[in-house]
Amino acid sequence: MCLHNLYNTQMQYNFTDLEVHHIEPIANAWDKRLEDDNLISLCRYHHELAEKGTIPAKELKNIILESTPQVFGEKT
Repeated sequence: MCLHNLYNTQMQYNFTDLEVHHIEPIANAWDKRLEDDNLISLCRYHHELAEKGTIPAKELKNIILESTPQVFGEKT
């Protein structure tokens, strides 16, 4: 989110306070808890927004696909 300057980014190049977000929550998708296409590193601020649903899961998935098309294929 920070690199894309989305959702009121406070610092575009953030190297501190990074957290890993499970796009599909562990409670709903236990077997996806360690899958790379279900994990995204976010700053604390954007992680809170993602947890609240302010940042849609679909948008997070698209960022992963755009960032790593050679790994996860083209965006659908």
